[in-house]
Amino acid sequence: ATVAPAAPPSPQSGKSARVIWLHGLGDTAAGWGFLPRYLVARGGFDHVDFMLPTAPTIPITVNSGMAMPGWFDMADLPYSPSSRDDRSSIEAIGVSQLSALIEASEADGFPADRIVVGGFSQGGCVATLAGLRHPRALAG
Repeated sequence: ATVAPAAPPSPQSGKSARVIWLHGLGDTAAGWGFLPRYLVARGGFDHVDFMLPTAPTIPITVNSGMAMPGWFDMADLPYSPSSRDDRSSIEAIGVSQLSALIEASEADGFPADRIVVGGFSQGGCVATLAGLRHPRALAG
C-alpha cells in the first residue's frame, strides 16, 4: 500500500490496477492501512496498487469548528437529504483532490478502466461524486 503520491506502476511491480480509498471524517490513511494487507492476504489482489490519501485538516462546523481531517465541511449530523451541505467545500476539497489523484493515476499508467475509487463515510461520498463525474469510465 502507498500513501499519495504513489510510485508509477512498472512491469517489475506487477501492478495493473489501482484502488484509491478515502477514509472518513476525523480519520487518516493510517486508520485504513490494514485494508491492502487484508485484501492481499485473502488472495486475488496482488496486481492492485493501493493508494490511501489523508484528507487535509479543516474546521468542521458540526464539531464546533474543531479542525480535523475531512474531505469537506459538514453542518449537520446525521447527514441526510435535508442536510445543509457545503457544496463549495465538497468540490474544492474532496472532489478536486480525488479528481487530481485519478488524473495522476492515469498519468502513472493506470487506464481509467483499471482504477477503482471508494471510501468510508465522507470518503465514500466524495468517491461516488468524483467517480461519477470523471470524464472516462472508471472500473468502480
